[in-house]
Amino acid sequence: MTRQFHFDSSKFRKSSNTLKLPVTIEQVNYEFRHLLKKLKSRDVNQYDRIKKIDKIDAHPLFKTTPGAIEFWEIIS
Repeated sequence: MTRQFHFDSSKFRKSSNTLKLPVTIEQVNYEFRHLLKKLKSRDVNQYDRIKKIDKIDAHPLFKTTPGAIEFWEIIS
């Protein structure tokens, strides 16, 4: 049995209220260091390519704010 589905884009409208999730700068930096640690053992080419990046720009979905690593983060 084949389900017939037809996407109707007229049922959606672009919102002027763009939701941005808050994230602290130190959390972004922590996540980047965590990624580097993984890449160093899993993909050395990628590691070498990005290890010299010194400023991380968060995805537009996020709004960066000054602050520390989040309290819920498990730091090893």
